[in-house]
Amino acid sequence: MNTPEPAAAAEPLLTADGEQLPYGDALLELEEILSSLEGSAADVDTLAEKVGRAAALVSYCRSRLDVVRADVAAVVDDLTGDST
Repeated sequence: MNTPEPAAAAEPLLTADGEQLPYGDALLELEEILSSLEGSAADVDTLAEKVGRAAALVSYCRSRLDVVRADVAAVVDDLTGDST
């Protein structure tokens, strides 16, 4: 079984404490941004900032998923005896 090459890792997003932002927190923030943009009272003055942050969060989440996908594939390959 061939393991797909992960995409280039997005730069890690950090919490206020300098820790890597957990995936769940990034997803929650993305959902909050999307909800605020869908509302009729979306603030035009911060639109570009919110869209930019949402793009960074999407890239970060995709990168984290790619890493996990590759890790899981490696574990499955080890369990089944497949080598790439």
